[in-house]
Amino acid sequence: MTRKSAWIVGLTASSLATYALWRAWRKPTVREVASQRMWDEDEAVNEASEESFPASDAPSHTPMTGSHVV
Repeated sequence: MTRKSAWIVGLTASSLATYALWRAWRKPTVREVASQRMWDEDEAVNEASEESFPASDAPSHTPMTGSHVV
């Protein structure tokens, strides 16, 4: 590896590390918090919907005529 490419790799690695630390320590914005709340609510609704499927008993396959079973 040449000296120039070693510098490029080093600068790239340090830039990525700096960005990762900045993302970990910064406070989320109001928009990000609201977006996460909406996502959590949607996720809760979707999960409840999936758990309640099927919502009723399966239909009976017994043929019926009038008020008595054939």
